[in-house]
Amino acid sequence: MKKHIVLIVVTISLIIAGFWGAPQFKSLSDHDSLKDMRSPSYELQANAKTPFKSATVADDLVTPKKVILSCKEKNEDFTEPKEMESIIAALKANNSFKSRMASALLPAGEFFDFDRTTDKDVKRGLSLLNALSVEFPENNMIHYFLVAECIQESTQEVCGKTAIDRAIKYDAHNGSLWFLISIIKSKNGDLEGAISALEQLVVAPNFDEYWAEGIELFSTALYENGLISDTERMIASIGFTAATIVPNPTALFNLCKGNSWERGDVAQLCLEAGDSLFLRSETRLNKALGLALKNTVYEVLKDEENMALSKNLSKQMSMSTVDQAKAFQLMIYDTYLLNYWFEKLKLHGEDEASLYLVDEAIRLSSNPDYDPCRN
Repeated sequence: MKKHIVLIVVTISLIIAGFWGAPQFKSLSDHDSLKDMRSPSYELQANAKTPFKSATVADDLVTPKKVILSCKEKNEDFTEPKEMESIIAALKANNSFKSRMASALLPAGEFFDFDRTTDKDVKRGLSLLNALSVEFPENNMIHYFLVAECIQESTQEVCGKTAIDRAIKYDAHNGSLWFLISIIKSKNGDLEGAISALEQLVVAPNFDEYWAEGIELFSTALYENGLISDTERMIASIGFTAATIVPNPTALFNLCKGNSWERGDVAQLCLEAGDSLFLRSETRLNKALGLALKNTVYEVLKDEENMALSKNLSKQMSMSTVDQAKAFQLMIYDTYLLNYWFEKLKLHGEDEASLYLVDEAIRLSSNPDYDPCRN
């Protein structure tokens, strides 16, 4: 199983290399404002959750004398546990709350075989989540993940107005929920509904993607059903949660792309939504989506300066992304690093946790007696 998780975690880290590092620019109020958008908003550098701090820390850490050890040569020693299929089967049959919730969120098809997802698999998950949302109406995480799943497969009996209204009732101040709703409205061709959701996304005081909560949920459910190893359980939980929390934003991107030229208010709102995702998201992939959303608008408005600057800074910061991928790979083989990263994730979010992880991986790797491949 570790080979599967290594590929997923490292791939997640590397995917964002093409997006990461783009600066924040002043948003557009009209097309004439382009001439005022030639430099980044440097006041954002003081914000601990912007890439500017990340770049500075990572660049300081990445030197020829500070390297991260690799267990690459040991990859072939790890295989998927033979008992995993029986554990998943037991989880699906278990009637505890966390097992039911995890069962609803499990990637469809065979273990990490996403190409074999079927409509039946997806609808089963939606049906389970819908039942749980009725049974536990005040559990915000259930409503959030139900709305997230409705992006993939929208069925009127589950994903209609009632499900969205129920989520809003209990989690109305969550900007991440409004991001999901904006995608659903875009997918349904509801321009004004999508605009309204983006407006709520921008002003919402909170931004919770239930990333750490999802990992804890899967970890508990897997433990309940026989996966005892802390490391195996944690890395499986990371993989399952990562497959759950990243939405497909294509419909929203198309909406912004198709309306930004004719409607300056839509261009402005899409840029502000991109800023909000980038600055407030707990996950680096969703931060990357925020940057990509902004670049979609810049392309429509033919803002070549901002696009070029974004691309150049992304290249400059790609080194930190590579080091983070190495650190993620290392933590798969070191239980201490894995737990260290997760505690930082709960306290600071994924971006800051990644920086702490790189720093700690370098510190450990500098010890000649450190043997991360010992297990």
